[in-house]
Amino acid sequence: MEHCLLADPLQIAQQNMLLSYTSLARGVGNTTIHVDEAGTWVTSSHPLSFCHFTAGFSRNSDPARDDKLLQLSNNPNGHWVFVCDGPNPSGLKSHFLNLGFTCRQSLVTMMSTEPGEVTPLLSEALSPEARSDISGFMANQFFLNLGHPSRRLVSRATARSSHRLLTIANPEEITGAMMITDCQDSLGLYNLCVEESYRYQGLGSMLVQSAKELAYRKRIPLILQCQPKLVRWYESLGFSEIGFLHALHRGREKFRDII
Repeated sequence: MEHCLLADPLQIAQQNMLLSYTSLARGVGNTTIHVDEAGTWVTSSHPLSFCHFTAGFSRNSDPARDDKLLQLSNNPNGHWVFVCDGPNPSGLKSHFLNLGFTCRQSLVTMMSTEPGEVTPLLSEALSPEARSDISGFMANQFFLNLGHPSRRLVSRATARSSHRLLTIANPEEITGAMMITDCQDSLGLYNLCVEESYRYQGLGSMLVQSAKELAYRKRIPLILQCQPKLVRWYESLGFSEIGFLHALHRGREKFRDII
């Protein structure tokens, strides 16, 4: 089965990331999303990184854009810029560093076009109650360093988003889960997590293999971003490194929410 790689892999990854983050921003509510020739702009009254960011840049130097970014970064939550190596103009990361942004995290972007295997234990959350349960589980796994109000906002945004939420079926408790972003040219794997007492039993690999097979059946690649320490694990599951996603922030130094 041939896969549809209609654009540069990093361009595909950036489009998936933008769809993922903007859908979460819509889910939290009271958020403005604006797209123009300079990029995609997201602003909100909520103190979450996916509510205050700009990405999808079309050029390196743009004084009007830079002035707007600096103005937005002066609000109490600051502002993020997300830069993917490859589809953006060259030198953007250095340009934003010179503007006073700080690189808070660099995630490795990876891709797989291999088949996987969907486990019969895979279950998708379809009801509002089930989506709320899985979203709360994910928020508690990834954002324990945030206060309860912010975790509740992340959970609400995830539950209300357009993304698919899948878990390993267990009638007693949620043992592992993942979020899938369905884009035209790719599937995105986000928020892969396993409850601590169930780790190192193959549940994470089972979820990843299921995501690979879902993408393979649609003849599109599976995209993800991960911390560098997880690269070898994902390579063992059939993924290849294609670049980096840099998250840069300007504003309040103690801001902890990084997607």
